[in-house]
Amino acid sequence: MEREEAYQIGKQILHEHDLEFTVNYKGDTFYCRYPEPYNVAAIEVEIASRLGGMPRSSYAPDHVAIVTATAYTHAIVDYKKSPRWFTSAWKCYDENLLIEIYNGYLRFREEFRKSLSESRFEGSGEGSSG
Repeated sequence: MEREEAYQIGKQILHEHDLEFTVNYKGDTFYCRYPEPYNVAAIEVEIASRLGGMPRSSYAPDHVAIVTATAYTHAIVDYKKSPRWFTSAWKCYDENLLIEIYNGYLRFREEFRKSLSESRFEGSGEGSSG
């Protein structure tokens, strides 16, 4: 059996499965992974690049929202596990899907941060649910 990579934050032990979540949309399941801090920085650089380096306030809120949702979705979806037809967030015309995956990320992020602050992962061994 392959060992799962573990991450330690103080006394808390996180496993790969603690960082994974799914989003269901119109009968399809999208498998996602919470991004590492360096990936979040790269995502934000991608968003800035897509906005031409201009401040977010220079654009309509709905434009910034879809660029943000697309950049995050592109980075967090596990394309090998998700539906075969979904090959790139940047090539997806269904903006509602992109927003739904991004909102799934935001919900997971909120719960993940709460779990960390409440030390729910403290001493969690391999195979635990966190």
